[in-house]
Amino acid sequence: MVAESPVPTEEFKEQIKQIVEHLYDFAYLQSHLLVLTNSELTAESLRQSVIEAIEALSPGPGATFNSPNARLYNVVNLHYVEGLTIQETAYELGVSERQVYRYLRRGERSIAAMLWHKLQQTEPSDIKQNSLNNELDDITLVLASVNLSEILYKAEEAVAILGRNRDVDIETHVEPSDIVMTTDKLIARQVIVNVLSSVMQQCSHQTISIYLTKTNELVSLTLKYAAANSNATFQLHDITKRLIRRLRWQLTLSQDGDMSVVQLTFQAGMPHILVIDDNQGMYELVNRYLTPYPVRVYFAQNGKEGMRLIKETRPELVLLDIMIPEVDGWEVLQRIRVDPLLRDIPIVICSVFKDIELAMSLGAKHVLSKPLQKHQLVEVLRKTALV
Repeated sequence: MVAESPVPTEEFKEQIKQIVEHLYDFAYLQSHLLVLTNSELTAESLRQSVIEAIEALSPGPGATFNSPNARLYNVVNLHYVEGLTIQETAYELGVSERQVYRYLRRGERSIAAMLWHKLQQTEPSDIKQNSLNNELDDITLVLASVNLSEILYKAEEAVAILGRNRDVDIETHVEPSDIVMTTDKLIARQVIVNVLSSVMQQCSHQTISIYLTKTNELVSLTLKYAAANSNATFQLHDITKRLIRRLRWQLTLSQDGDMSVVQLTFQAGMPHILVIDDNQGMYELVNRYLTPYPVRVYFAQNGKEGMRLIKETRPELVLLDIMIPEVDGWEVLQRIRVDPLLRDIPIVICSVFKDIELAMSLGAKHVLSKPLQKHQLVEVLRKTALV
């Protein structure tokens, strides 16, 4: 832990400056002195703490865009979180490069002060829990086309000894024989193993019926069994539940007569988001923000191309800028809303023009301001049930 003091040392300030400059360099963070000398810190928990400190600089929705506090936050966020250069940050905010440097130094001092206080006040158990939460929340899924039938059979092999110990057999029904979907193979297998294990631990001297089925794009894994204790409730580790949510699977529990039923349901396909913005950096930012989530991000650099992709791909959500070439964002929004085949697609306006009333009157679902912040984007996706 850092030595107790009401203000951060100059050495600590310099360390924080190094960290914010390498915020997405995981190898650098892992080898940083703060991590190496503090057994309670990990590279990911340190990065998350820095990002939270940056977000704490935000003056809130009531502040004007050009107020000093808002400008401080926007400079730090654009340069360190979104990765814009000094020149790009200055251009985006309409300030001089000299002012950008001045705001960055102020921001670094503020971040250092917040982290200094946090490291002195946070108990080790809290840090460990926060580290676990951050690790689970920021898992990067390795998405690929996998055969779910094979994953199920491998999971059954993993719990076979447990089944023999409890005199429990498994009767498996798969229809169709090969069910292919896009997911993270390792995490999917771990989830299914944990579900099978939890069910088996409620059983003895019986057969568990397992049904893996696919109807259109909906896949269901259903387990039916008679619990050894009729008053027992199905228990699943909280980590497994969170992994289920991360995969965008749904867990439901029910009764079928005397039989207990545990069911996992999920879409075989993967939802995708279309970013329509004249700045490719916006697409890259959204893609980076959503790397840990099971979604695909597509990009159109003007309104005309955006309309074509909307009609061809039918995205689950469109993130739409207003100032785009060919056909501007307002017209794109109007065209979508009058098309009966497209009008149910959620449209999120993301622009420096935050005209909420106009956007909503034209049918937008949400309105976000630039510079886009990760927590705001993820919250919108959660509200639309995409993550």
